[in-house]
Amino acid sequence: MKSLETSWDILLAVSGLIFFFLLLFALVGLISFQGVFSRRCYYTAEDNSLQLVQPALYCSGYRNDTTVVGAYNVETGESSYPGYHGYLCAAGQICIEDPVNNPNYGFVNFDTIFFSFLNVYTFVSLELWTDLMYQTQEADSTVAALYYCLGVYIIAFVLTFLLFGKFVHLHTYTYMLIYIF
Repeated sequence: MKSLETSWDILLAVSGLIFFFLLLFALVGLISFQGVFSRRCYYTAEDNSLQLVQPALYCSGYRNDTTVVGAYNVETGESSYPGYHGYLCAAGQICIEDPVNNPNYGFVNFDTIFFSFLNVYTFVSLELWTDLMYQTQEADSTVAALYYCLGVYIIAFVLTFLLFGKFVHLHTYTYMLIYIF
């Protein structure tokens, strides 16, 4: 208990540094990947209704004859900028962005700062982070791998081990003060 009392200020500073990087990556994810998890490929059925392609495919655009068009947003009624490096829907299909399509009951998305922070915490905990990365690559761009790999390396490995290392160092220092001197 004595070691926690003496190391509280330093542990709080290191924890604040980790929180800062979590917030930084959440903001970058919010700016870069807002709405990408709600994009899916649809096809027109015989009764002229749009049907989700099975298995559900994330997309960054579709081909309209010879041009590449971005995902059609249901709420705004406009197409976004086409993502040439993500997955493009096959011929005869359309890429539609609808917030109802967000995976895992709507929890996996970068649409708000809360969900962005939740997703950063998820991939930093190293739990299913590759699934998130592959989904983001299909729905946006292959450059998303850089975002995820940097986040995992900086936050999960460097900063978390910095926190553990500082705790062990201060515990050892307190042990020396109490029992040796």
